[in-house]
Amino acid sequence: MAQLAKDPAAKDFLNDAFNHYKFIGLGPDATPLVEAVGLADKLDDTTPTISSAKDAKDFATECAQLRAWERPVSE
Repeated sequence: MAQLAKDPAAKDFLNDAFNHYKFIGLGPDATPLVEAVGLADKLDDTTPTISSAKDAKDFATECAQLRAWERPVSE
């Protein structure tokens, strides 16, 4: 993740997904990338940490909604 945090394409991908209201499942070690994009204080229920099979199943169920419209608009 530290390497991805330096990769402009990876940062753009995460930022675009967030700003397009996509559901984003994050691994437990995603903090460096999230911080590099400036999203650390903006994460909510639509950006869960996936650390178990149950988390993955719950996330997949949420993704059926396609967009996380309840996410506040970024400033």
